[in-house]
Amino acid sequence: MKTRDSGQRHVLAVLILILVILAAGILTAGYRYDLNYEMQQRTEVERQLSAIGALKVNELMQWRRERLGDAGVLYKNISFFRLVRRFFENPQDSEAQGEIRMWMGNLRSSCEHYDQVCLLNAQGATRLSDPNGPLPVSSALSYGISQALRSRQVTMVDFYRDGRDQRVYLSVLVPILDGQGGGRAIGVLALRINPKTYLYPFINRWPTPSQTAETLLVRRDGDDALFLNDLRFRANTALNLRISLKNADVPAVKAALGRTGVEEGTDYRGAKVLADVCAVPDSPWFLVARMDISEVFAPLRKRRREVIVFVGVLLLGAGAGVGLAWREQHARFFRAEYEAAEALRESEAKYRNIVETTNEGILLTDGSFRTTFVNRQMAEMVGYTVEEMLDTPGPVFLFPEDDAFHESEKSLRRQGKDSQYERRFRHRDGSPLWMLVSAKAFMDLQGRFSGSLIMITDITERKRAEVERERLLKELERKNREMESTIYVASHDLRSPLLNIQGFSRMQEKAFAELDSLLSGEGLPGETRGAALAILRERVPKAQRFIVASAAKMDALIAGLLRVSRLGRAHLRLKTLDMNRMLEAITTTMAFQIQEAHASVEIETLPPCRGDATQINQVFTNLLDNALKYLDPGRPLKIRVTGHLDGELSCYCVADTGVGIAPEHQEKVYELFHRLDPGGAVPGEGLGLTLVRRILDRHDGDIRLESSPGEGSRFFVDLPAGFDPSSGGEEA
Repeated sequence: MKTRDSGQRHVLAVLILILVILAAGILTAGYRYDLNYEMQQRTEVERQLSAIGALKVNELMQWRRERLGDAGVLYKNISFFRLVRRFFENPQDSEAQGEIRMWMGNLRSSCEHYDQVCLLNAQGATRLSDPNGPLPVSSALSYGISQALRSRQVTMVDFYRDGRDQRVYLSVLVPILDGQGGGRAIGVLALRINPKTYLYPFINRWPTPSQTAETLLVRRDGDDALFLNDLRFRANTALNLRISLKNADVPAVKAALGRTGVEEGTDYRGAKVLADVCAVPDSPWFLVARMDISEVFAPLRKRRREVIVFVGVLLLGAGAGVGLAWREQHARFFRAEYEAAEALRESEAKYRNIVETTNEGILLTDGSFRTTFVNRQMAEMVGYTVEEMLDTPGPVFLFPEDDAFHESEKSLRRQGKDSQYERRFRHRDGSPLWMLVSAKAFMDLQGRFSGSLIMITDITERKRAEVERERLLKELERKNREMESTIYVASHDLRSPLLNIQGFSRMQEKAFAELDSLLSGEGLPGETRGAALAILRERVPKAQRFIVASAAKMDALIAGLLRVSRLGRAHLRLKTLDMNRMLEAITTTMAFQIQEAHASVEIETLPPCRGDATQINQVFTNLLDNALKYLDPGRPLKIRVTGHLDGELSCYCVADTGVGIAPEHQEKVYELFHRLDPGGAVPGEGLGLTLVRRILDRHDGDIRLESSPGEGSRFFVDLPAGFDPSSGGEEA
C-alpha cells in the first residue's frame, strides 16, 4: 500500500515538473512576443506624431511669413504712405480717403485671413476702417501699437482677447512713416486676423481618423503655459486655460520649458498621452501633437487577448492531465472528508436548533472578526437576511462613523477578556438601534485569539426613553434661557420710557408749583404774569410731548412682546406653499415702500416649501422691509430674491445693496429689541428679525447672514422642501 502511494506521488511529481517547464516556456514566449509588438506599435505612433508635428510647424511658419509679407509690401509702398500723410494733414480730402479705402478693401478681398483693416493715428485713434467701425484696442494691442510706432518696424501682435466681443485675434501692425527715407511714425495700419477663419481649423485638423488625437498651440506666459487654441475635449480654452510650469509632467509645460521631441506625460484632462513637442521658429509658439496612450496601445490589447487565450488553452490542456491524476490519487481522501463532513453537519443541526430558538441575537466570529454564524433572531433585529450577514468583513449593522465596536474587538483580541457594553447598531432601513452586547473571547492552545461569541439584546426602547428625557431637559433649559433673556430685555427697554414719564411728570409738577407761586400773589405785575405764561407755553407742552412719546414707545414694546409670546402658541397649518405667488403678493403689498425707496426688486423662479402661509409670509415681508429701511442713500437699492432645492431643503436668499451690517452686530440682530440705529430715523421696535428666527425655529428651518458695511447684506433662509404645486398638491 505504501509502495503504491509512493509510486503515485512520484508520477504526480513528474507530471507537475513537466507542467511547470511547459508553462514557463509558453509564458516566456508569449511575454517576449507581446513586448516586441508593443515596441513596434509605439515606434509607429511616434513616427506618425513627429511627421504631423513637423508638417504643421512648417505650415505655421509659412503662414506667419505670408502675413508679415503682406505687411512688408505695404511697409515699402511710398505711394501709400504719402496718401495716408495727405489724409492725416487734411481729413476732409475725400479723394485721399477714397483711395485709402480702396487699398484697404483690395487687401481684405485678396486675403481671407483679415477680418478688419484699420488706419490709426499716432495716438491710437481709428481714422478709417474696412469694414466700418473702430478697432477695439485691448491692452495687448495698445502695447503692440506703441512698439510699432517706436521701432518703426512691422510688428505682429500675438494672440489676444478683444475686451468688447471676447473673441481671440492676432494683428499685424504696419507703421506709417513720414518721409521717403524713414522719419517719424505718424500712424499705424492694423491688419486684424480672426484665427477661427483658417488658423484654428488648420491646427485642429488631424490627417488620419483618431478618437483622441489633437494638436495644441501654446506659449509661455510668465510662470504658466498658456493654451492659444480651443481644445477637442474642453471648450473655450483659448487664452483661458493655463497650467503652471511646476506641472512638469504635462506635455504643454514641457514645450513651454523648451523641451522638444516625443514625450510621454499627462495632459490637461489628467489622461496619459504620447506627444510630439515642437517649437515654431521665429515665434513664441510651441506645437504639441498628442494622442492618448490608451489609443496608442489599443491594437496591442487585442493582440494581447489573443496571446492570452492561446497560452491559456495550452496551460489548460496540461493542467487537465495533472488534475485527472491528482483526482484519482486523492479520491479516497475526499471520501473520508465527506463522511467527516456529514457527521459534522449532524452535530451542527442539533446546535443550530438550540441557538435558533433563543430570543437573543447570537453572532460567532473567527480570529479576523469575520462573521461565521448569525441566528435568525439577530438577522430579524437588524432587518437583514442571515445570508447577507454571513462571511462579511465586518458587521453590516454598524454605523461607519462608530468605531466603538471595533475598539471592543481590539480589546478582545489583545486581552482575551469577556466584556459587556452598550452599542448603537443600524437597522437596514437606516434607523438606529441600541443593543446590550455580551462578548466572550475564544483562545487557541498557544493563547492566541481565535474567535468570539457575541450575544445581543435589544434595548432600543429604553434608550429612546432616555434620549427623549435628555431632549426635554435641554428644551426646558433653552426655554428658561429664552425667558430670562426676554425678561431682562423687556425690563431694560420698558424701564427707559418709564423713567422718561417719571422725569417729565416731575418737571410738570415743578412747573405747576412755580406757576401757582407766581399767580397766588395779589396785584400781580405784568412781568410776573409774563413769566407764568412762559412756563405754560414752554415747559408744560414740552414735558407733555415727551410723556406721550414715552407712553407710545412703551405701548409698542408691550405689543411687540405680545406678538412674540403669541407666536409660540399659534397653531401651525402646514401645507405646500407656492413661493413665487407669495413673493409676488408681498411685493404688490409693499409697492409704495419700494417706490418711495427708489428700489428695484428682482425675483427669480423659487422652489416650493412646506410651512404655515401666514408665518412664512411674515418672514419674507420682514426681510424685504428691513432691506427697504436700511438703504444706502449714496447708491440705488437693488433687492434680489433667489432659491434652489438642496436635498430635503428649499434654500432662499434675500440679497440687497443697502448699508450692510458690521460683523460685531451680525449675531445680535436676532436679539429682542436690538436695532442697528437705536433712536435713529428708521422706524421699528427691533422685533422683525427676532420674529423671523422664531418662526423658522418652529418650522425646523434656519437663517444665516452674510454682510459687510457698505456692500449690502444677504439673508439665507432654509425651509423644509415642498412639492411642485402644479402637480396637484395644496398650495398657498
